[in-house]
Amino acid sequence: MTVEDMKALQMDQTNLQARAFVPMFIEVLDVAHLSDEQGEALGRLSKWDYLDEVEASQPLIFHRWMNEIEKLLYDNEFPEEVMEFLAAKARLRISF
Repeated sequence: MTVEDMKALQMDQTNLQARAFVPMFIEVLDVAHLSDEQGEALGRLSKWDYLDEVEASQPLIFHRWMNEIEKLLYDNEFPEEVMEFLAAKARLRISF
């Protein structure tokens, strides 16, 4: 592996999780019940190149979407203390 290869690898901003999930979410989403704002967000996601670029709105929409899905899946499954602990742990990871 060359220095250039390593640089390209480290600078890659492709969101692989989004690339896997967004098309699937779009396919199964009931668009008839979306608000105008939600429809606009979905339109932006459907045109996204899956790059987590600082000036793009799509990464923010996607990460918010994933956070909401996690809440729906896990909030009733774990005690509140566990969810607070996991949220604090995630904040620590982000701060470094």
